[in-house]
Amino acid sequence: MPTRKRAPDTADRHETARIVDAEVNKDELTVHLEDGRTVTTPLEWYPRLAFATSHERQQFEVAGRGRGLHWPLLDEDLSVKGMLSGTPSAEGARSLKGWKEALKERRRLRNQGEEPPPWGTGKYRVPYDAFLDDTDGTSQ
Repeated sequence: MPTRKRAPDTADRHETARIVDAEVNKDELTVHLEDGRTVTTPLEWYPRLAFATSHERQQFEVAGRGRGLHWPLLDEDLSVKGMLSGTPSAEGARSLKGWKEALKERRRLRNQGEEPPPWGTGKYRVPYDAFLDDTDGTSQ
């Protein structure tokens, strides 16, 4: 009886995929993988990128030996695994609101010629509870 060739496990391909380059514009994020695949996802999946300026979106780096992208100006990290599996951001509205407040303050500092402290530190830190998502009504 002939043996059937088994298709590669999709989960394995997601785990081993590595980004070699990426492009981002006002509508979509495109990553180029070392195995030749190109994956494009809508920017609306990632609210932090959607709310960012063009300049802020362009300031990214390939991170984790190609397993993701990092935007230091936005405190945003995306994994190639999430992009390949079609998983949009799960950030809640309250968390996003706190992040927007912090981003606004960081932009103000930069416009005045100051370098803001790292995300989550310094006197401009947004309190942790501003990032909690209480849409299910369980937060206090």
